[in-house]
Parts: sequence; structure tokens; C-alpha cells
Amino acid sequence: MRTSTRGPRFAALISSAVLLTFAWALHTSSAFAVDAVQFPCNGVSGTTCDVFQLDGSAAATANADTCVKGEFACPGAEENPVWPADWDSLLFPTLAGGSNPPLSGSPPGAWTFALPWNGFGSFSGVFKSTLVSQGQSTILKQGSKNGADISTWVVASQSSPPKDAYLAAALATYTGPPGPYAGHELVYFSSTRFAPNGSATIGIWFFKQNVQVCASGPNAGKAMCVGNTTTLAQHKVGDLFLFITFGGSGIATIQASTWQGADGTGGFLGTAPGSISLCPTANDDACAVANANGAFTTTLGASTSTFQAPGVGFNVSGPGFAGFAGGVIPTLQLEEGGVDLNGIFEGNAPCFSSVMFASVTSGSSPATAALKSILLGSFNTCAISATKSCGNASPNQNTGTVTYTISGSVENTGGGAVTGLSITDSFNGSSQAISGLACTCGPTGCAITGTDCSTVTLQPGGTANYTATITTTANGGSDVVTATMNGVGGGSASGTSNTASCPSVSLSDSIGITKACNTSLVSTSCGLTVQVGAGGNVTNTSQGLSLSNITVYDCRGGTFTTAGNPSSCTTGSPTVIPIGTLAAGAQAPYTDTFNPTVLPSDATSNSCPNGTFSDTVLVVGQCTSAFCQTGTVFNTATASCPLCPLH
Repeated sequence: MRTSTRGPRFAALISSAVLLTFAWALHTSSAFAVDAVQFPCNGVSGTTCDVFQLDGSAAATANADTCVKGEFACPGAEENPVWPADWDSLLFPTLAGGSNPPLSGSPPGAWTFALPWNGFGSFSGVFKSTLVSQGQSTILKQGSKNGADISTWVVASQSSPPKDAYLAAALATYTGPPGPYAGHELVYFSSTRFAPNGSATIGIWFFKQNVQVCASGPNAGKAMCVGNTTTLAQHKVGDLFLFITFGGSGIATIQASTWQGADGTGGFLGTAPGSISLCPTANDDACAVANANGAFTTTLGASTSTFQAPGVGFNVSGPGFAGFAGGVIPTLQLEEGGVDLNGIFEGNAPCFSSVMFASVTSGSSPATAALKSILLGSFNTCAISATKSCGNASPNQNTGTVTYTISGSVENTGGGAVTGLSITDSFNGSSQAISGLACTCGPTGCAITGTDCSTVTLQPGGTANYTATITTTANGGSDVVTATMNGVGGGSASGTSNTASCPSVSLSDSIGITKACNTSLVSTSCGLTVQVGAGGNVTNTSQGLSLSNITVYDCRGGTFTTAGNPSSCTTGSPTVIPIGTLAAGAQAPYTDTFNPTVLPSDATSNSCPNGTFSDTVLVVGQCTSAFCQTGTVFNTATASCPLCPLH
């Protein structure tokens, strides 16, 4: 964002890899609205940048005008921070130059990204108020006390927007760079208002629950519920409230309070455990300013001529608001700020799932504040990502199941520490049990007791590796893993992996047969006659597969003209010899006796010197397992049978 003469820039954090003590000592004067903590902008050495780049807090009048790489140079004494210390660049990453591919999500909507100092950040996208989207402001009715539980708040809509009604808001979280903020969870916020008010007070609630206006049920539109359910929301211990008062100069004071004692109506709003140092004090914990120094132009590129048109980025529009003409946000109608959650909580902060911006109409402290116009949005300050691969498949013929080895990694891509890794699996869209889950730590940012995944703790940027097996009745398919972890300070985060393709298992199914003939003279009522004895063995040569309905067909003195087809015997109907079922590797004998009807070629000489004939047998079986390659198996064997046994 740029001023009307140079474009409004809404700053957030910018930092990079190492923070040098020597650099601090040299930093005797700072740019407007920054703390005194610096780091090398490129993450290595050279030019330094500031962590909190909120211009104006150290000046008599705030200007909230931070520049970004890729746009025109910063005017005057302002510093030009590197990506992503700018709201416009979070909406449109190409403004910052270079490649900033999302780890998840898609800008200008919600997305997560890597930071120059091997940390991670996430952006909420822009939340529209109901004033913009519906033409009416959502408010907390009189009697809804800020110091009381959420379940007691009464919600309503009003047709005429009050002064200070919200238009839009956004959040960003970052993992702090090396130095005083190393590993800290830094949260930045911004909001635009319908009309200015010289001295304004706003409140921002960070909730562990996903708090939304009830969409259905008896309290629809009248109270706060958990997500899309009809369950009334309640405060959780650790919910954070920021009480921010802006003076006419645009410079703010900030008080932080947390819900304490117990969840719900049994708790109370008390002072946050950490002490807050406001900017521009060195190593500060919080900073907030408004654009008191002039109007801003929301930009899309390197000049003020490429502004965000109504409906684009921060310049929201809808039935209740037509958008800022020319992308210009008037004086005192935009607030921005940032806080160090680790400083406020004196350690790890909980995971927050939603946020509520509220205009404060009266009250001199967080507990006595009366909230009016509100804007709600979902935003989880803890985030993890998961990967998944599907390894070797091991079939079980007896149970008809396949066991797959699965593996992958889970990475903490949020700003807060998370612990207690849990893995669930979905195979072909259905829940699948996991066995033998084991975890090991990645190179950094991970601690674990033994191989028990429930004891994994990941610092921001930390990675844990997991392995397990799943056993399914489906032979091949798509598999997805969902990882869930708890925030060290409370709350939870989850991440769904890529879809891995688990291969189907195909085992070799085959059958073998042998054939031998012997001839003898037997006595009948008509005298002596020739009798052929045929026989051999049938063997299941499949790879661990059972075969059923095995049958031998003897084409006496002939052959089969069509592979595997018993009816193609050249001498008529074959003899049928049932075998039944054979396990893998099993063998069974078969026999057949008959009087030959085929004459040898020299039979007319009456000497019968070498008379023989050819005899073929066919064996056919069925493979019914899910792992069969063909289903129907067959084979043949041919023997030369002598016709004159006494010669």
C-alpha cells in the first residue's frame, strides 16, 4: 500500500537469518515506527533491516507507510524492507520480486510460506465485514460485557453503519529471526474502517475456538457458536485480548489481557502474564499505528497508477460499501500493528483458531470495554504440513488383505511450538487403521522421547519423520494421511498430506501337468484287446495362490485346437477328470484308461513294428483371489502312446 503521493504500505514483520550483536551496537538511530532490533536483510550480512517495520510510531505523526522490494524506492528516512514485510506483497507475492511459492494455500487468499531466515509465515487473506457483504454491520448488543464469557454475548445486525464500523481485516504470523525474537511467534494485524475517528480505541480477540456468529439453531444470528455448529462458544483459558488506543497522531498504546482461571463462565479476563514493551523501545513486544499522516493508495505494482480497484485485495467492496475510489484509504481509516506472542505469554503461546476485531465505544480498560461493531475471521496461528508415500505391498492370501508400508514427514510451518503427533489414514476415502506407528526427529527443531510419536515436540521449522503400516481389503488405491498436533500453549493444528498412490498387488497364477502312457493287452469277452493307461500329476505352480475347480480333460488320441478350451478336442468329447482344489505348491495325480481307436500308419502290415499315437491332456483351474493375474489358468501335456505292447 502507498500514500496518495507514494502509495500506502502496510507493514508486517521483516527479518532474516542472523542477528548480530555488533549490528545492534551500530544502530544508534532508527527509522520511524521500528524497534531497535535489526538483522541482515539478506540473512547473511550487509544491510540491516528491522523486525517491526511499522512506520510512524517514533514520529510525532504516524505515517504507516512501509515500502517493499520491487516497488519504487522508499522516500526520505524510510527503510526498504525485504519480503514479506508488506501487506500488498502478501496479497500479491510477485510485488516483492523473486519466487515465493506457497507451502499451502493460494494468494491473495490464505496461504503459508517460507521466510528468508528458514522460518515460516502464514497469511489469513482479507476478511470482509458484514457491512461490506450484506449492507449491515454485525454488532454486540448493549449489555454484552467484554469481561464476560462469549456464551453471554448477544449479537445483532444494524442497518446504518456506526462510526468506526469495520470494512476489512487481515492477519499474518511469522517465526521470529535469530536474535531476541528467535523462534518467537510474531502476529501482525490490519484493519480498515468505514469512517475516521480522531481518537479511536479498538479491541482484538484471539480465540482458541473457531468462534462465529451462529448460522443455525435457536441462536441463529443472535449469539456466538463454535464454527458451523449450534454449540455456544465459550472462552478458553489463554484467549488473548488486545486493547489498542490510537491518539489523533495515529500512535497507539496497547494493553494485553488473557482469559484466566477456567474455561467459560468460571473464568475471568486478567492481565497477560508477560510485560509489554511498546515500540520504538529496543526489543519491544508490541507496536500499532494508524495512517494519521495522510491517505494511502493500495497498489498492485511499482507505481501509484496500479492501485487495487474495488473488490481487489484490501479495497473490499459489496452491497454495503462500493470500495475506496482510486484505491485510496483516507486518513485514520487504516490501523496496523504487531505483537510478540511469546513476550505476552512469557513463553509459548496457544494455538488460536479465530479472531474478532471490535470497535470500543466506552471503557478505560480491557475488562470495562464496551464492544460494538465486530468483524470475525478464522485463522489458525499454529500450522503443520504433512507428506506421504506408500511403500512395499505385502499380500495375505488367507485373509485377502494387503499390508502397505507408509512413511512421510510432518513439519511445523506455524509460529508456535506444537507437540503430541497423531496420525490418521484414509484409504480410498475410508478411514483406515494404522499399526506400528514410529517417529524419528528430522535435523533440527524436534525433540522426542523414544519412538513414541505422542511425545514429539516441534519448534517452528522443526520436522519429524514417521513410518507405519496399514492393512486393507482394497488391492491398491489412493491414500492420504492427516497429522494432528497440539499447541504447546494450547489449541491444535492439523495438516493433510498429498495423495499417495498405493500399487495393487498381482501374484503369478499358473498350473502344471505331466502326462505318460503305457499299453497293455487285456482280456475281454471278445478276446484280447489293447488298453492304454494314461496319467500324471497336476501341480499348482502359483505364487502363494490357491486354485479351485481344477479339471483334467483327456483328448484321447487327439489334441486341443483352441488354447484352454476343452470342447476343441479333435477326437470328440474328452474324458473329464475332476481334481478339485489345490493349495500353492500342492500336487495331485490323475489317471485315465481307454481302448485306442487310432491306427498306426503301418497297421496294415500286420507286423505292428513301431505303432504309436499322440495323446494330449488339458488341465484348467480357477484363481479367485484378488491377487490373481489371470483368474483362469490352464496347461497341456502330450505323450506318445505305443499301440502294440507285445511287439
